[in-house]
Amino acid sequence: MVLSALTTQNTRGVSAMEPVDPKRFAAQIAALARDVRIAAVKTGLLPSAAHVSAVAAAHARAFPKNTPLVVDPVLASSGASRSSTPAGSRR
Repeated sequence: MVLSALTTQNTRGVSAMEPVDPKRFAAQIAALARDVRIAAVKTGLLPSAAHVSAVAAAHARAFPKNTPLVVDPVLASSGASRSSTPAGSRR
């Protein structure tokens, strides 16, 4: 598992979100891909276009060919706070 953001939340919603630096996020994906065989990938919260690009680049280059990719975007928390930048949502 690679985290794209740290959140402060409880059962009522998210009160804060701090995205992981996109370069560190990409580096962690690469480190994981070098260590274990990736059988499938499922995304969740990708807070920026840079995070989306990191997943796309890894899927194209670092993961085995034909690795299933399930994109399950998180655009807002249940408390209605925005989780992704507009550019990240469009990417």
